[in-house]
Amino acid sequence: MDEIKLENFIPFDKRELFLFLKEKIEDKKNREEFEKFYNLIEFIYDNKFSKKLEEIKESYLYIDPDLNIQLLGNINEVKKNEDIKNVVNKIKDLLKAGNYIEVTKDKIIEAFNKSSPWGIDLKVNLEEFDECILFYKGEFKDSRKKKFFFMEKEYDFNVYSRVVFIFKLKPQKKTRKDNLSYDKVYIKLFKNVPAVDLEMLFPNTKIMIKPLDKMLIILPLIAGISTTIYKVVDYIIKQGSSGTWWSQLGFWGIVGGFFGLALHSFSGYQSTVEKYLRSLTSNLYFQNLDNNSGVYHYLINNAIEEECKEIVLAYYFLYFSKEKLTIEELDKKIENFFINNFGKKIDFEVDDAMRKIKELGLLRKEDTFIEIFSIQEAVKILKKQIEEMF
Repeated sequence: MDEIKLENFIPFDKRELFLFLKEKIEDKKNREEFEKFYNLIEFIYDNKFSKKLEEIKESYLYIDPDLNIQLLGNINEVKKNEDIKNVVNKIKDLLKAGNYIEVTKDKIIEAFNKSSPWGIDLKVNLEEFDECILFYKGEFKDSRKKKFFFMEKEYDFNVYSRVVFIFKLKPQKKTRKDNLSYDKVYIKLFKNVPAVDLEMLFPNTKIMIKPLDKMLIILPLIAGISTTIYKVVDYIIKQGSSGTWWSQLGFWGIVGGFFGLALHSFSGYQSTVEKYLRSLTSNLYFQNLDNNSGVYHYLINNAIEEECKEIVLAYYFLYFSKEKLTIEELDKKIENFFINNFGKKIDFEVDDAMRKIKELGLLRKEDTFIEIFSIQEAVKILKKQIEEMF
């Protein structure tokens, strides 16, 4: 199986990470200033993303499938289409800020074509969707064993820790049986989704039995029915009604046995499908974390967490390092910090962190070596920005 690439998000709580860094600062005054710095960064980004939240709520109001309030106004199709576009774009921005990775359409189709080891696959018609967007964050390896007659095979596969699925269905001529509306945008959040089973997240799927499983189901059924018919015809030709009571009883017992085998095969097919559907329903019940408006609230918190952690880490290692650092050295220093302290390999997005430090006005000079304002000056700069906000 392919190696999992390094995670490009920081899998630790921002407050706990701050406290861990703070304890490493020896000077009491610097510790106090660093805490002020952290609180100001958190405040600025809470405020920044609260505005984004209000913008998304306004655009999502008329296209929310779970809306439980009465709307006072009407909305035309042009405005609704604009809202759909705005919501999709803004949530994409949130996902990128939270370091989620988009699953491209080619990757989705590739996942659909991969064989799932669970025996049943689902067919998805992507032509039914106006919008179909998948993002994931976190990826790890897993395995599962499956018995085949007397043999046991182990399947390795990748699992996505978090998956966000955004979709909008196209209008259909036929009435939908699943109560999904074509003029609404659905946003789903799942955990621990096998990469080979992405199709289980989609609505309007069709169950597909693997060829081998079809043979194991159909062949005994055909054999049972064929043998039963042959025995009946053969008995009628040879015996007619002249056979003894015991011979007739034995014959119909054999016929019943073959017919029972056919029924058993058919019930096995139904049992296989029902078992898969129960498993699918159960998995989705426990894997579904949130839906629609709840998802973008979750993503707002995710984005704030990631933005704050990147800024605080970059500033900490630039300011408290004993030597000046290049951008490459800063990147390596932070990644080594996670390996040495937590045994965790991450791919720190140093360019994104430096962009945010520059936007906050904390960068004094960007040449071969990075120079930033002192912690005391940085606190003053951030306080001034907050004053200007209000």
